[in-house]
Amino acid sequence: MIKTILITGLDGSGKSVIFSKLKSQKLEHVTLLTLPHIDEDVLPEDSALKKHTKLLNEMGADADKNNRSDLKALSLFGAMMLYQKLADEMVTPLTRVLVCERHPLVDPLVYARFYTGRISPGSLKRERLDYYNEAYGQLLGFILSLLPVKGLADPAGTLFTFIHDCFKDATVPDEKLRALFKTSLPDEIYFLKAEPGVLLNRIASRKVSEPHEQLQILALFDKIYDSLFDAVAIRHKTVVEYIHASQFESLDRFYGRLVNEILNQ
Repeated sequence: MIKTILITGLDGSGKSVIFSKLKSQKLEHVTLLTLPHIDEDVLPEDSALKKHTKLLNEMGADADKNNRSDLKALSLFGAMMLYQKLADEMVTPLTRVLVCERHPLVDPLVYARFYTGRISPGSLKRERLDYYNEAYGQLLGFILSLLPVKGLADPAGTLFTFIHDCFKDATVPDEKLRALFKTSLPDEIYFLKAEPGVLLNRIASRKVSEPHEQLQILALFDKIYDSLFDAVAIRHKTVVEYIHASQFESLDRFYGRLVNEILNQ
């Protein structure tokens, strides 16, 4: 039985640092899965997902570079739809622990509060939809093939409507979402928690920012995560632990504890 550990947190909380250190350990019994940016190099050479993950990463970069919230919503959703397929391909007979950065039954419920308002039906210009269909048609068609909808004549428009309708009122990981993503909640969740102002200062040094990286939005996301984890603790057996991430010393201590836990699995 593979144990699944989720490490998540707001932008700038230190997730990438943790995963970079874990990757350098090269532990044979540990599989790392990062979202929404997917590490294409860890997929098998003959993986049919490679071309899709490459396009998803390009889509996310395009969205950030041009501050396109609608395209960002597509890239985030697409990455989450691939979660279980990626996990199935990445795990090996030696895998005992799967450590993931973000999870389809957790993080989309938070980020949707910002992005569903930017993709509501009728709010997107036809020219923009046509551009997405032309630039990312193959990828959008693949994502559509994973959904219980049809819309090959207008993949982008169909996907935007589906994402909006699916997440506009979603607040907890219910059976509908578990069936959509074909996965279950992680066994453990570690949330790297820091003040939004601290996170924004860290993010400010990046060359490109994401559409939601604003102080008021990060503060809103922080509250939504709290409410979500309260619900998860009540309804499910998943263990949720907050990690103080405002200081790097705390992150270092957490990393040491995490490695010890993983080594003992």
